[in-house]
Parts: sequence; C-alpha cells; structure tokens
Amino acid sequence: MNFEEAEEYIKTLYNEKRIILGLERVRALMSLIDDPHLDYPSAIITGTNGKGSTSIYISAILNEAGYKVGTNLSPHVEDITERFMIDLEKITKEQFAELTGFFKEVVESSWPKEIERPTFHELMTAMAFYLFSKEKVDFAVLEVGMGGRYDASNIAQNLLSVFAPIHYDHTRYLGDTLQAIACEKAQIMKCGGAAVSAPQSPQVRKVLEEYAEKFNTHLEFLDIHRFTRFESKLLEPVVFKYKFKDGLEDNISLQMMGDYQVYNAALSILATEKLAELDVLPSFASRLTKTCIQDGLKQVVSRHLPARLEMISKNPALIIDGGHNQHGVRNFLNNLRKTRNGGRITLVMGFKEGKNYFDVLPLLNKSVDKIIFTNFENYGGVPPQELKKAFEQVNQSGRIIVDVVEDPIEALNKALNDVNDKEKEIVAVSGSLYLAGEVKNRLRAH
Repeated sequence: MNFEEAEEYIKTLYNEKRIILGLERVRALMSLIDDPHLDYPSAIITGTNGKGSTSIYISAILNEAGYKVGTNLSPHVEDITERFMIDLEKITKEQFAELTGFFKEVVESSWPKEIERPTFHELMTAMAFYLFSKEKVDFAVLEVGMGGRYDASNIAQNLLSVFAPIHYDHTRYLGDTLQAIACEKAQIMKCGGAAVSAPQSPQVRKVLEEYAEKFNTHLEFLDIHRFTRFESKLLEPVVFKYKFKDGLEDNISLQMMGDYQVYNAALSILATEKLAELDVLPSFASRLTKTCIQDGLKQVVSRHLPARLEMISKNPALIIDGGHNQHGVRNFLNNLRKTRNGGRITLVMGFKEGKNYFDVLPLLNKSVDKIIFTNFENYGGVPPQELKKAFEQVNQSGRIIVDVVEDPIEALNKALNDVNDKEKEIVAVSGSLYLAGEVKNRLRAH
C-alpha cells in the first residue's frame, strides 16, 4: 500500500462521518495486536482550545530533557501525517502507508463480527498507540479528539491528565452546559494519578475538583501569579516571565505568536513539573531544569503548530488561524485588534458543518471591516450563503461589508486584491482548521 492508497482508504472512513461514543471498539482493536498502548507511560490532554499547543509544548520539554517522545494530535491541518510525531517530527508518508496497511489487514481479517468496526478517530488513535510502541518511545503525549471519557485515547493508563481551558464545543455529543462538558472531559483522570489544569470558570473548576476527589487524583490549577505576560505586537513572538518551582524567575521566549500561547506554555511547564513529581521517567526530576524548559519551548515553531495565528506573508499581512468556536475566535480577534494601526481587517471565514457558528458571528461586529464567507472541499463546510444570512441578523452597525465566494482561494484572492494600504491592512483566514489546511495546501500548490 502506498501513501495515496492509504489516504484514500482513510478518507472512506472519515466520509462515513461516524461518531460513536464508547471504548469497546478501540479496546477490541488493541487486544488484537497485544495492547501496545500499555508499553509506555503517557499523558492525556483535553480541553476546548489549546490542547494541540499544550501537547506540543509538553513534548518539546520532554524531548529537550533527552527522552524519546511520541505525540498524537487531533485533528491535522495540512497533512494527515501531522497526527503522528516522534520527537516533534511528523512521520513519513511511507510510515503512514505501512501503518494503514497493517491496520487495514487486521480489521479485514480478524475483526469480531459482533462489534461494529472502528471509526476514523479510533483507527487514528490505535495507529498512534501501535507506532509509539514500535518506536519504543519513553513517553507518549495524547491529545483527545473531542471529549475525554469516551475518547479512544482514554484506554491509555495515563498517570498525568492535563486540562486546557474548557468552554462550549461539540455540545451535540458532550452536553449543552459547561458542567456536562466538564464531566465528560474530567473522566480522563485515573485513580492515583495527577492532573493539572488551566484556570477554569467556577462551574468547571467545581466539576474537576469533584472528579479528582472521586478518582483520588491530585489536581493542581495553574497559578496565574507564576507568570507575567509582556506586551507584544501581533506579528511578534511572545515573551513572558515565569516563576519556576525553585522560586527563581526568568524570561521564556516562544517562537509562536498570540498572547494565549503564554497560558498554553505555562500549563505545559506545570504539567512537566507534575510529571517530575510522579517519577514515571527515570531521572526526569533532575533533568527538568530552567534551561531545559526554556530551550524546549523555544523549539516549537509554526510547522509544529500550523494555523495558530500563523503569518503567511507580509505587505499585506496574511494570517491564518484555525479558531472555530467562541473562545478560540475571541482570542484570535483580540490579537488582531492589538495592532490594527488604522488599517482595515478583512476576514475570510468558513465553518465545518455541525459547528455552532451562531455564538461566533456576533464577535465579529467590533473586530473586522469586511467578511468574505466561503466554503471548503474537504470534510464538509457550512454553505457560505447560510453564514451570510446568519451574520446579517447580528450585524449591529451595518458598517461591515459582507460578501460570499464559494471557493476559498478565490475568496482569499478577492480579499488580497481589495487591499488599499499594504503596510497597514490585514487579511485573515479563520473559522476552521479544515479551512486553514485547505487554504495552506492550495497556496503551496500554486
């Protein structure tokens, strides 16, 4: 099986759009190949926004400390191989084809008839489990796909659970209240383990504390007084001051842009400090120095985390961001507004079918000057005329120019061609990681 054949096979699974809650299928799949997910210690990262960034930062610190690290991300942006990383490098297309061929054979030849076959996400997670065992990683960092309790990653025996900020998303499956969503995500905790969390709303914090007590898990929340964010401009990497466990303070420089990356990086530091206390990695407590943390975090660049306030070009500034829910888009817009400099902001926006865009659209009122709603080929986008109609109901001032262009590259070209002042104006793409991925891939192809 070559990469193109593997990709086509995987697409057939995705196009079925099956989301089935439960761990029966992934457990059955693992049992057919000798449970490789039990071969190494791991951490599971959940939340609503910041999961991917936090996962990569944790992996970078561990790698800087000298450990071989497997990282499983969900979803991918440009290339499906992004989901599988060894020491911060995505696997090759040949490795992906080999993995896919192996699992296709397992499912077609040995799958129990009484159990429904695995979904797309379950197969992706199983492939990561198997790959990490085959590569003999020292540690695995696993980002959940959606929730927590029924996510395929939750069969791992993770002693460390990490909670990025929890907000509204996937309400169809996780519940329509913050408490219900938090209940689903909280259940990645394991008895006798440890957990760390970003600052949360009072109702989410209460749920996490209740489950930590239930599971006898030591839970620690990130103390916002341990770090100080310095003011940075939109198109500049972030620097912040952090108070380490020994009480010493020092600056940490990130290569990524966006104020919210400070919280992701600080949470990753807390996670690795907690991991050192758990003593699941030999000598990690002595290796986790200030320099190790600083140098590890500085490794992370846009190729590790594409479409996170990613600047593609200048004059005019073209920025692509995968924010797709209220919390993520608000963070994105807040950063855009910081260096507006009197120039217009044009937003090319599209949403994946099933996303709650009604809560996102009102945020655009005071943030942008023009919106071009668009669609995307892969994975099913909301028709842009539908988005325009929904926005017209919340367009308070009427000053925002609204347009519809079905093809995302044509929409982007229109936005760029309409720029009057290349030094001040910003063109941005947002609303979906899938839209971001399609735009980036098609730009590269041209």
